[in-house]
Amino acid sequence: MKFTLNSKNLLQALFIVVIGFLLFNLAFILLALILNGISMVTQDPVQNNDLGYLIFLIVLLILSWVLFQTKLSILIKASFLTMPVMSVLVMIGVLMFGQPSWLLYGVEGLIIGLILVFLRQMKQPWQYTFAVLYCTVIGLIITLFNIEI
Repeated sequence: MKFTLNSKNLLQALFIVVIGFLLFNLAFILLALILNGISMVTQDPVQNNDLGYLIFLIVLLILSWVLFQTKLSILIKASFLTMPVMSVLVMIGVLMFGQPSWLLYGVEGLIIGLILVFLRQMKQPWQYTFAVLYCTVIGLIITLFNIEI
Protein backbone atom coordinates (compact mmCIF):
# COMPACT_ATOMS: atom_id res chain seq x y z
CA MET A 1 0.00 0.00 0.00
CA LYS A 2 1.52 3.31 -1.09
CA PHE A 3 0.86 6.37 1.06
CA THR A 4 0.84 9.86 -0.33
CA LEU A 5 2.27 12.73 1.66
CA ASN A 6 -1.21 13.90 2.68
CA SER A 7 -2.35 10.47 3.85
CA LYS A 8 0.94 9.99 5.71
CA ASN A 9 0.47 13.35 7.49
CA LEU A 10 -3.14 12.47 8.29
CA LEU A 11 -2.06 9.13 9.80
CA GLN A 12 0.61 10.88 11.85
CA ALA A 13 -1.94 13.41 13.14
CA LEU A 14 -4.32 10.58 14.01
CA PHE A 15 -1.50 8.77 15.82
CA ILE A 16 -0.77 11.90 17.88
CA VAL A 17 -4.46 12.27 18.77
CA VAL A 18 -4.90 8.64 19.85
CA ILE A 19 -1.63 8.32 21.76
CA GLY A 20 -2.15 11.77 23.25
CA PHE A 21 -5.56 10.76 24.57
CA LEU A 22 -4.09 7.64 26.15
CA LEU A 23 -1.29 9.68 27.69
CA PHE A 24 -3.79 12.22 29.11
CA ASN A 25 -5.44 9.37 30.96
CA LEU A 26 -2.11 7.98 32.19
CA ALA A 27 -1.09 11.43 33.39
CA PHE A 28 -4.22 11.84 35.48
CA ILE A 29 -3.89 8.33 36.86
CA LEU A 30 -0.34 9.31 37.90
CA LEU A 31 -1.70 12.48 39.52
CA ALA A 32 -4.30 10.46 41.43
CA LEU A 33 -1.60 8.06 42.65
CA ILE A 34 0.55 10.96 43.82
CA LEU A 35 -2.34 12.70 45.60
CA ASN A 36 -3.47 9.46 47.25
CA GLY A 37 0.11 8.61 48.23
CA ILE A 38 0.55 11.99 49.90
CA SER A 39 -2.74 11.54 51.70
CA MET A 40 -1.66 8.12 53.01
CA VAL A 41 1.79 9.35 54.10
CA THR A 42 0.49 12.46 55.89
CA GLN A 43 -2.43 10.55 57.44
CA ASP A 44 -4.51 13.61 56.60
CA PRO A 45 -8.00 13.02 55.24
CA VAL A 46 -7.73 16.37 53.46
CA GLN A 47 -5.15 15.90 50.77
CA ASN A 48 -2.37 18.42 50.35
CA ASN A 49 -3.20 19.04 46.69
CA ASP A 50 -0.69 21.84 46.15
CA LEU A 51 2.22 19.58 47.10
CA GLY A 52 0.78 16.80 44.94
CA TYR A 53 0.44 19.12 41.94
CA LEU A 54 3.99 20.32 42.40
CA ILE A 55 5.35 16.75 42.60
CA PHE A 56 3.27 15.80 39.55
CA LEU A 57 4.62 18.72 37.50
CA ILE A 58 8.20 17.94 38.55
CA VAL A 59 7.75 14.29 37.53
CA LEU A 60 6.31 15.39 34.18
CA LEU A 61 9.18 17.81 33.61
CA ILE A 62 11.76 15.13 34.37
CA LEU A 63 10.01 12.57 32.15
CA SER A 64 9.73 15.12 29.35
CA TRP A 65 13.36 16.15 29.60
CA VAL A 66 14.53 12.51 29.57
CA LEU A 67 12.28 11.60 26.63
CA PHE A 68 13.30 14.58 24.53
CA GLN A 69 16.98 13.72 25.06
CA THR A 70 16.46 10.30 23.43
CA LYS A 71 16.70 9.48 19.75
CA LEU A 72 13.08 8.39 19.51
CA SER A 73 11.11 9.43 16.45
CA ILE A 74 9.57 12.87 16.15
CA LEU A 75 6.14 11.22 16.07
CA ILE A 76 6.67 9.57 19.46
CA LYS A 77 8.06 12.76 20.98
CA ALA A 78 5.23 14.88 19.56
CA SER A 79 2.68 12.41 20.92
CA PHE A 80 4.32 12.56 24.33
CA LEU A 81 4.34 16.37 24.21
CA THR A 82 0.55 16.29 24.51
CA MET A 83 0.81 14.89 28.03
CA PRO A 84 2.76 17.71 29.72
CA VAL A 85 0.98 20.41 27.70
CA MET A 86 -2.50 19.15 28.58
CA SER A 87 -1.47 18.50 32.18
CA VAL A 88 -0.19 22.05 32.58
CA LEU A 89 -3.36 23.47 31.01
CA VAL A 90 -5.54 21.42 33.36
CA MET A 91 -3.42 22.31 36.40
CA ILE A 92 -3.76 26.01 35.55
CA GLY A 93 -7.51 25.52 35.18
CA VAL A 94 -7.71 23.81 38.56
CA LEU A 95 -5.55 26.38 40.32
CA MET A 96 -7.48 29.28 38.77
CA PHE A 97 -10.91 27.85 39.53
CA GLY A 98 -13.24 30.66 40.47
CA GLN A 99 -11.21 33.32 38.67
CA PRO A 100 -12.69 35.24 35.74
CA SER A 101 -12.71 33.31 32.47
CA TRP A 102 -10.78 36.03 30.65
CA LEU A 103 -7.93 35.64 33.13
CA LEU A 104 -7.83 31.86 32.69
CA TYR A 105 -7.90 32.18 28.90
CA GLY A 106 -5.22 34.86 29.06
CA VAL A 107 -2.82 32.80 31.18
CA GLU A 108 -3.37 29.63 29.17
CA GLY A 109 -3.16 31.58 25.90
CA LEU A 110 0.14 33.08 27.01
CA ILE A 111 1.54 29.64 27.81
CA ILE A 112 0.34 28.15 24.50
CA GLY A 113 1.71 31.18 22.66
CA LEU A 114 5.10 30.84 24.32
CA ILE A 115 5.26 27.15 23.47
CA LEU A 116 4.33 27.82 19.84
CA VAL A 117 6.89 30.64 19.55
CA PHE A 118 9.54 28.36 21.05
CA LEU A 119 8.69 25.58 18.57
CA ARG A 120 8.82 28.08 15.70
CA GLN A 121 12.13 29.58 16.83
CA MET A 122 13.65 26.12 17.21
CA LYS A 123 12.32 25.18 13.73
CA GLN A 124 10.65 22.05 15.06
CA PRO A 125 8.60 19.82 12.72
CA TRP A 126 4.87 20.37 12.26
CA GLN A 127 4.01 17.38 14.49
CA TYR A 128 5.00 19.32 17.62
CA THR A 129 2.85 22.30 16.66
CA PHE A 130 -0.03 19.97 15.87
CA ALA A 131 0.30 18.33 19.29
CA VAL A 132 0.16 21.70 21.06
CA LEU A 133 -2.80 22.90 18.97
CA TYR A 134 -4.60 19.59 19.62
CA CYS A 135 -4.21 20.15 23.36
CA THR A 136 -5.42 23.72 22.96
CA VAL A 137 -8.57 22.62 21.13
CA ILE A 138 -9.30 19.90 23.69
CA GLY A 139 -8.75 22.39 26.52
CA LEU A 140 -11.11 24.89 24.90
CA ILE A 141 -13.77 22.24 24.40
CA ILE A 142 -13.48 21.17 28.04
CA THR A 143 -13.78 24.79 29.20
CA LEU A 144 -16.49 25.98 26.82
CA PHE A 145 -18.76 22.99 27.39
CA ASN A 146 -18.00 22.89 31.13
CA ILE A 147 -16.87 19.26 30.99
CA GLU A 148 -15.82 17.82 34.35
CA ILE A 149 -12.64 15.74 34.30
